[in-house]
Amino acid sequence: MQSTTTMLREEARTVPLGTAPDDLAATLDALAGYEQVALTGVATMMGDARVASLRTCIGATQDAVDVAAATRHVLARNTPASSAVWRSVLGTAVHALDRAAHCGAQNLEVRACRLQAEAAAETAHRCRQLRARLT
Repeated sequence: MQSTTTMLREEARTVPLGTAPDDLAATLDALAGYEQVALTGVATMMGDARVASLRTCIGATQDAVDVAAATRHVLARNTPASSAVWRSVLGTAVHALDRAAHCGAQNLEVRACRLQAEAAAETAHRCRQLRARLT
């Protein structure tokens, strides 16, 4: 059985990107990792005594998770698309992830916020890198 990364590398050969398959695989891995970290963080924040003050962070994180999942799905689909479509999808992900990172950074004393902010910033960076390499 092939690993997910190996399968993605093979599929990435047909994706209309002027980038190495490893870059696509790294972005997909970052998006999937962010989803896991963020969903765990949201569950933790919802159980926190300060949940009322964390509502903005929770909402931004949930939005970013939804956009990250959609972005990951579109990138992994192995369907030809124009560069403008890919840039638009990645640009939307970057915007949502930046917002989640900013909201999380405003609540650094809450461990779940801090972790999701770091994950969002790293994932946004990966998306920016891939977006910059589109042909």
